[in-house]
Amino acid sequence: MIRGAVQFLVYMLMVGGLVACHLNIISAESGFRDSASISPFLAGPAPELRMLTNSEYLASVSELAGQPINASLIASWNPSDVAYDFDSVAAASLDEKTITDRINAAESLVPTLLSSKQVMSCSPSNPASTLEDPCIDQIFLNFAARAYRRPLDSLQMGQLKTVFDTARAASLANFGATAIGNFDGAGSDLLMYGWALDPDYDTRNVEVHFYVDGAAGAGGTFAGNTLADQPRPDVNKVVLNSAGNYVSGDHGFVYQLPANYADGRSHSVYAYAIVQPGGSNPVLNPLPKMFISTAAGANPNLVHYSTPIKEGIGAAFAAILSSPEFLLKMDNPSTPDGELDDYQLAARLAFTLTGSLPDPELTRVAAEGLLHNPNQMQFQADRLMNKNPDWLPSNFAGQWLGFRALQLKYQQSPATDSTSLLEQDMAQESQLMFEDIFANNMTLEQILRPGYTYINSRLANNYGLASPSSNANNFVKVESADRGGAIEQASFLRITSKPTESFPIRRGRYIRGEFLCQEIPAPPANLMNTIATVIANTPANLSVVGQMAYHRNASPICASCHSQMDPVGLGLENYDAFGAWRTHYLDGSPVISSSNLDGSNFSSGSSLSSLLQNSFEYRMCVVKKAATYILSREMGPNDNKMILSLASPDRSLRDIFMAIINSDAFKKVQVEQ
Repeated sequence: MIRGAVQFLVYMLMVGGLVACHLNIISAESGFRDSASISPFLAGPAPELRMLTNSEYLASVSELAGQPINASLIASWNPSDVAYDFDSVAAASLDEKTITDRINAAESLVPTLLSSKQVMSCSPSNPASTLEDPCIDQIFLNFAARAYRRPLDSLQMGQLKTVFDTARAASLANFGATAIGNFDGAGSDLLMYGWALDPDYDTRNVEVHFYVDGAAGAGGTFAGNTLADQPRPDVNKVVLNSAGNYVSGDHGFVYQLPANYADGRSHSVYAYAIVQPGGSNPVLNPLPKMFISTAAGANPNLVHYSTPIKEGIGAAFAAILSSPEFLLKMDNPSTPDGELDDYQLAARLAFTLTGSLPDPELTRVAAEGLLHNPNQMQFQADRLMNKNPDWLPSNFAGQWLGFRALQLKYQQSPATDSTSLLEQDMAQESQLMFEDIFANNMTLEQILRPGYTYINSRLANNYGLASPSSNANNFVKVESADRGGAIEQASFLRITSKPTESFPIRRGRYIRGEFLCQEIPAPPANLMNTIATVIANTPANLSVVGQMAYHRNASPICASCHSQMDPVGLGLENYDAFGAWRTHYLDGSPVISSSNLDGSNFSSGSSLSSLLQNSFEYRMCVVKKAATYILSREMGPNDNKMILSLASPDRSLRDIFMAIINSDAFKKVQVEQ
């Protein structure tokens, strides 16, 4: 669709915009205060340049197209960068491959967009006074406003019209200067029919425009257009092209006028064959066709255009989807006190809660300037959570606790063997549990001990429970004191294991980092050879407990970290690599899981969950994870007041999200006064 000069123009518009964004960031950051002087409830730190994550991109283009876009579109892309557990926090990576991938994806989406009723629908508010179609601007400018998350300014409109005009002009060079045809009739069912073609290029199709109750430019109202691309074998038998041969291809047209003309009154209609500006765009009937209709038949209102117009619109679509305004998320304050405007808030809210563009309702509220009203913000946040109940469970909880990795693993290649099917089931159990946690205002304590879970027959067998259903794919809610909590879900136990063995060190490190926010660093590079030597020299007859003690005692540096990780992981050894309960290893030796967390004893996921339920550090950590995800930044000392205020035992995860979203930390960024 975009080739040569047009593709270069699109590329330059995109890259030029990215450079401008960088310059704006640098300029803005020079005016940001030291964060230590800012109240955490008044504003967040300086905005960073962030790109739509892969999942946000896929959701957004699906929203724009009005239909799901297959994930194969982004299969070859680099994974989204991750910072502080979440891909939505990472700064934009603007390497050549990333930019090229986005441009190629934009171009590949054009045919889908041109055939989309949602995208190509048009109801022009102003009657056309010339043969220039009023729908053209409406279509791609409406599309751009949706993609950019705000109305376009004059510069943006000018850029898009340049792209449109350039692509259309390049295509028009391959068309003739005139058209021929005939407007055969206008029916009482509002159907208009006839034929039209370009005798110089009869393998191409031309547009037909319709004007009601007057000719074009003489008081007629533009009533729509279609493409002459329907079979008309009778035309092919008698009409000659410019070379003196019978024409080939399909050149008939059938179009249904809008239903408002089924009003029982007499109307006249003219049809025009459109080839190109400056050429001969003849009226196909010098005398108007007359019709009276009382039947308001369905009018799909899908706009059909000839190749030059489609090339122009398609180039504009590709430019929009390749632009920084679409691809980047950047919060630029609109006032001296750092307040984001309503369109910025709408975008921030939508991407946080749905991973996609603001929907029409949220866009309307932003246009009316209502999002700074706390009640309206609360209402819209509630509405979006209820409308998209699967997003936060997958993209917040799934990244925090790791089960989204299992979801993405099978997004491209569906599970088939028993192991992959079980892993897919593990992710679904966690997804369903967190959908409940958000929907039902479950507390932070209930994240760990909900008292129930969702299982199918495969998970039931893995857990040693009775199968709840004969359908292996049917998940059923079952009461359980020992399953369903975040630590006892098979997904958590699986991702913290090796392929066929449990991995207590990884489990202990994960509990410390994700449930207590006690980050344990990876071993320094200069220690890797020592670690490899210790592992190679570990006596084969040592128990798991003995092996870990041997590794821990190899070096004081090793002991400093392993003394924090090992006891926690050992307390979960009754769970194998798939989260199944066991009392013995495969070699018959007994599992020893009696351990402690900072001096408090436990020996299972249930008992560890009970300890964490009563831990203030756990509640602080969950709030910190939520705030990091919502605000798309690292938490600092100035955020402690906010985190402390939300870390009460009776708080639900949904309440925490609402409180942060309705705070100035979400609505403002820091700027120099």
